[in-house]
Amino acid sequence: MGRGGEISLGVFAALIGSYMMRTYRKYVRGVEPKVVDMTGKVAIITGANSGIGREVAKAFVKMGARRVIFACRNVKSAQMEMESIAKELQRPWDGGIEGSIDRMEVMKLDLNDLASVRDFVSAYRKLKYSLDVLVCNAAVMNGSRRMSMNGFEQNFAVNYLGHFLLTNELLPILKKSMDGRVIFLGSSVHHQVKKLDFDNLMMKHSYSMFESYGRSKLAMVSSVQHYS
Repeated sequence: MGRGGEISLGVFAALIGSYMMRTYRKYVRGVEPKVVDMTGKVAIITGANSGIGREVAKAFVKMGARRVIFACRNVKSAQMEMESIAKELQRPWDGGIEGSIDRMEVMKLDLNDLASVRDFVSAYRKLKYSLDVLVCNAAVMNGSRRMSMNGFEQNFAVNYLGHFLLTNELLPILKKSMDGRVIFLGSSVHHQVKKLDFDNLMMKHSYSMFESYGRSKLAMVSSVQHYS
């Protein structure tokens, strides 16, 4: 093969490599979070022991948050992930942050049980913490119809009702913040739901996993308009 052919192959390989890197960044690693100064801020993140919630918790600590609360049903799992994040943040390419474990805390919260939500808020008030950011992230997506501890369809109960109660109970504390924020994690699935069917909100007559999940997220989007 001549030199021209080698150059062509080299250019082709470079283009393929560039494409693969862009694909990895977009679909695998995801977009890097926008860096903001969270020095002195206190945040609560539901479902912070996995997925998006875990990454948000890590990013908040990295941005200087004073306290990040892992509000989770599985306390043991949340504790393990909190310790794992602290180790990750010690790595040079992750900020080289020492002592981050002291700025994270796990608190029990089961959104499937409204009594647990009230217990969480009561415990939080006793800590006398301020609150600047509430991230309503935790969610379930059941393949079959299940009921919450309070008799509501579980997807709707966990994804919407639990978060609605949590937000309302914490609002008095949030309002004291100079820049308080409530962040609801939505989903494109809610676009598939044309409206909330209040005659079958608990899906007694027919159950669809995507319909149920979409309804819960549509209700959450409606909450944004309520609080804005």
